[in-house]
Amino acid sequence: MLNRLLSTLFSLLAAALAGQVAAANAGTPHNPVTVAATNGEVIDKGLALARETDLRDSGFGDIVATGEIINKSANGASNRRVFEMVTVEMDDDGDRRFVKVTAPASMKGTLFLSHAHALEADDVWVLLPRSPRLRRISARDKTGRFLSSELTLEDISPWQVEKYTYRYIREEACGAQGERRCHLIENTPAYQHSGYSRQLEWLDAEIYQPRRIEYYDGANQLVKALEFTKYRQFSERYWRPMYMRMHNLQSGDESEIFWDNYQVASGYTPEQVSPTNIVRLKR
Repeated sequence: MLNRLLSTLFSLLAAALAGQVAAANAGTPHNPVTVAATNGEVIDKGLALARETDLRDSGFGDIVATGEIINKSANGASNRRVFEMVTVEMDDDGDRRFVKVTAPASMKGTLFLSHAHALEADDVWVLLPRSPRLRRISARDKTGRFLSSELTLEDISPWQVEKYTYRYIREEACGAQGERRCHLIENTPAYQHSGYSRQLEWLDAEIYQPRRIEYYDGANQLVKALEFTKYRQFSERYWRPMYMRMHNLQSGDESEIFWDNYQVASGYTPEQVSPTNIVRLKR
């Protein structure tokens, strides 16, 4: 009788613990983990970590990098895109970014320009190789694919703390072999027309950069996962991944992104990364 009672109690305890874990991963409410901010306000630990990430990554002025995307479909087809990306830091608004495609020849000269904002829709423009006109992209079109990859225009938009609300879940092992420690945080878009209902982010507890982000659609179904590896530090401060992989968990398609030639503080100004200069940037 006693054994049966103990067995029942252990079963109930195990079920309760499993339910708590499932609730955390499913985005259902739970007791928040809070901390005191520097101004004395009590905030979710996820927001505190986002602010710390932003603080550690500020002050770069501008960052230039070369990217190569290899898109692979589940049926074995593949294509390659090469581009240059420039991000210019802004003090009073979201960062500005432009992307210039250099390969393949059919896409060479394509330009994407984005001005990020917190809760307002980002300003995004595109200039095609043989078009003299700059086309503005609607906020509702940010779910369109970037260079035929599994990344969207929303995915490559500069990150801002204010773009999301945050819910801290727990600290756990992460990395390919569980060799790192990460903070697991749920990020919910605070802006309109997002292609996602929420994200789960594994934030490296040492370098304060993401190791993995999972993306959930409007039906709260997991659709994509983005992995960040081979981090390197630049200017003795700024950590950047040399390799990223976006995997579409529904279609089986994936995009690998290889980064190279990072340069910090190259001298770009906000005026250079503006619609009035985009034609000049194309040259």
